[in-house]
Amino acid sequence: MKRTGFAAIIFLLIYFFPIFASAEQFKITINKTKVYQAEILKIQMARKKNIPFYVTFLGQKYESFLFGNHQTVLIGIHYQLKPGTYTLAGYFSGAPGVYFPFGYRIEVKEKFKPKKYIVPKRPPAVQEEINKKFPEFQSIFNKSHPQPFFKEGFVQPIRKVYISKDGNFGADRCAGRKIKSIYCRYHIGTDFRATFDEERKKPEKIFAINKGKIIKADFYPNMGNVIVIDHGGGIFSSYLHLSKFLIKEGDTVRRGQIIAIAGRTGTTEAIHLHLTIKMDNGKTVVDPQKFLRLLGQ
Repeated sequence: MKRTGFAAIIFLLIYFFPIFASAEQFKITINKTKVYQAEILKIQMARKKNIPFYVTFLGQKYESFLFGNHQTVLIGIHYQLKPGTYTLAGYFSGAPGVYFPFGYRIEVKEKFKPKKYIVPKRPPAVQEEINKKFPEFQSIFNKSHPQPFFKEGFVQPIRKVYISKDGNFGADRCAGRKIKSIYCRYHIGTDFRATFDEERKKPEKIFAINKGKIIKADFYPNMGNVIVIDHGGGIFSSYLHLSKFLIKEGDTVRRGQIIAIAGRTGTTEAIHLHLTIKMDNGKTVVDPQKFLRLLGQ
């Protein structure tokens, strides 16, 4: 009887040890569990790069993709997501029919309190044109290529990076200066100063921050000439106030490719580039500089 019991234990160890070993090899890491609004979560498989995993967060399911040498999931924390503690749950398969769950409690801290905002008064014709084209512009973010086009890190959109204080993500944009706390909204992008390069005294070139497909190259009264790139996996980058397009809609662009020349088209006076990063098919707006720092090459 003792011999039979001992044999059963040996059998179980031999049978399940490879699975336990697999679980250790498939360790999941996360860059942080305490985040501020507008930051990004990066979840990765620490070792095995060919084993996909799946994550659910705020009702959205994500499938990992190969980023560098690791299976990766990227999740944006919307800049207006309500502060609190949220559950991130996931799983991967270590062997046929065997699944390993994992999870984290994500604490979202407040950085951008809700604000009231009154749209500034514009000439009726201009406001009518904005109202007409805005829904069409928003609709382009509804569908992204299911898998990311990119496998490498992101690059800066301009050769020399200079960002003034009021060009940072979250800076006040005010329609009226008398009651600033009421008539302001947050700047939901990053403004890169792009006056002139030193050699040719011409506006700076603008680069695609990563590989993707041009889904929009058009003029909008308030944003000027705009390019939107779908990087796949629900991630989009938008480039505003351009003076000249060097691509066309439908083009596939590589990381670092010159796509435009900086300008001051739309409702702006200074030559600069406004960059916006949206994730989760346009529903999540994040800080571009934090995105580029975390996911840079």
